[in-house]
Amino acid sequence: MSRPAECYAQAMLELQYSMETVKTAQAVWECCPALSETLTNPTISFPEKEAVVRKVFPKELQELFCVLCKNAEAAYVPEIFQAFYEKKRQAEDCVHAVVEYVTPLTEEQQAGIRQFAKKVSGKQQAVLTLQENPALRGGFVLRIGDLVYDRSLRYTLKTLQKKLAGQ
Repeated sequence: MSRPAECYAQAMLELQYSMETVKTAQAVWECCPALSETLTNPTISFPEKEAVVRKVFPKELQELFCVLCKNAEAAYVPEIFQAFYEKKRQAEDCVHAVVEYVTPLTEEQQAGIRQFAKKVSGKQQAVLTLQENPALRGGFVLRIGDLVYDRSLRYTLKTLQKKLAGQ
């Protein structure tokens, strides 16, 4: 994570931007590639960029985006969003876990993974990001920080193949 992204994310946290507002801004940023191209383009004047910002972003975040444009740091926006989410989770004693799966997880399975993530991390809360990955062939891969629990059929088959090959 870059230093500017960390600084802007910390400022967002201190200004107590809501998660909903930040997610809305992120959706706007991601839905239109022309938007990021416009706000990062050095040949477009600041007043033009400011006019775009005022039209498309939630009111609470318009000043932030104007500062980013004025400082020619709009390219950091994706990193800023990720840093904000991480800082928000840390402030709320929450861990982020990523689950790759083939078959969608039931609510019960998700609850079990959340419990496991809380136990492993020592945090009070856990947030899951679910990502479909047919290449796993079955099972799942769970990432909690630097820890990876690979319970996929793909991993099992590779492990078996290595054992049979005598490695």
